[in-house]
Amino acid sequence: MLKTLVVDDSELIRERLADHLRAVPGVGEVEAVATLSQLMDRIQGAAPSLLILDQHLPDGNAVQVLGALRKAAPAARIFMLSNDASQFSRARCLKAGADAFYDKSREFEQLLDAVRTHARPPHNPLSPLFHS
Repeated sequence: MLKTLVVDDSELIRERLADHLRAVPGVGEVEAVATLSQLMDRIQGAAPSLLILDQHLPDGNAVQVLGALRKAAPAARIFMLSNDASQFSRARCLKAGADAFYDKSREFEQLLDAVRTHARPPHNPLSPLFHS
């Protein structure tokens, strides 16, 4: 079961996304927070297996903490979800360590499809979450 952490400053987006994620088979615990500081506090304990991050948050840009997230949760998948979907932003996030980038206004379903793929049980050889 995927333990998922959603980080977005919009309460509406956080709750909508968390509700959709809870309905995905294979997704277990879903937690949602609004800031980078809350994110860093949450990953100190049991690290999530999936992080979904908004790029622009009240206390900073998530790109700035991607390296620290990789160290704290090396096995986690990191999906960026942002309204700032320029090619520059996409490339910057992926170069900094994100596994994928989704446009919040146009690629919400693609994000959910990717979560469904990663939530497949480990016995499924097609699930990239369980491959190096």
